[in-house]
Amino acid sequence: MPDIEAKVKGKSVAKNKAGKKRTEGLKRYFTETKAEFKKIIWPTPKETFKQTAIVFLAILIFGVFIWALDSLAMSVFYNLLQKY
Repeated sequence: MPDIEAKVKGKSVAKNKAGKKRTEGLKRYFTETKAEFKKIIWPTPKETFKQTAIVFLAILIFGVFIWALDSLAMSVFYNLLQKY
C-alpha cells in the first residue's frame, strides 16, 4: 500500500506544480500584454478622421473605376451580340 500512496501523492504534487506554472504563465502573459499596450501610440481623433476620409476616397475612386470598366465591357459584349 505505501507504493500506491506514494504514486498518488506524486501525481498530486506534479499536478500542483503544473497548475502553478500555468498560473505564473498566465500572470506573465497579462503583465507583458499590459506593458505592450502602454507602448502603443494611439492616433488622435483628427488623424483617425483624416485616415478614414482617405480610405473612403480610395474606395470611391476604385468603385468608379470598376464601374467604368464593367460598363465598357458590357457595351462591347452587347454590341458584339447585336452584330451576330
